[in-house]
Amino acid sequence: MESKEIKEKVKEGWVRANVLFEIIGKPAEHLIDTLKKLVELIEKDKKIVILSSKIHDAEKVEDKDVFSSFSELDLLFETPRGAVEFVYDYMPASIEITEPNSFNFKLNELNGIVNDIATRLHQYDATLKQTHLEKEILFNHIQGIKKALEDKGIKLVRENQKTDKKEETEDKK
Repeated sequence: MESKEIKEKVKEGWVRANVLFEIIGKPAEHLIDTLKKLVELIEKDKKIVILSSKIHDAEKVEDKDVFSSFSELDLLFETPRGAVEFVYDYMPASIEITEPNSFNFKLNELNGIVNDIATRLHQYDATLKQTHLEKEILFNHIQGIKKALEDKGIKLVRENQKTDKKEETEDKK
């Protein structure tokens, strides 16, 4: 899309933004493939125009057994609300709105955006609380199983405890 067309879209209410996606994992090829699929997915969204995209080569993370890569995209969103929804749906590492320089919202538009934010935060909070509760239940079940096994004379030893005991035995020799 040419500069003139971009300016026209922004005048019509579209929002331009630079977006950054970061990914860590392995193997390195998987990171690049995942970022390519992400860009392809964004391309299918009719309310978003990709002006440019660049996927950077994966690099090994220092002192870790993983790789890191990132992609940079210059995007146009049909509406400000579309930019907010994009952040929820795709969770980029960062987004910088570059155009327009200012926004004029009708009260109901701004209320819609703010209420969407509140709804998402409540959903995340509920998910976090549910996950924490499930973790506690699983921990209590494991403790019960551990006690039942120990009552039957079966002692559980963690892997790092085995290593420590082997080292102690070797030191005594």
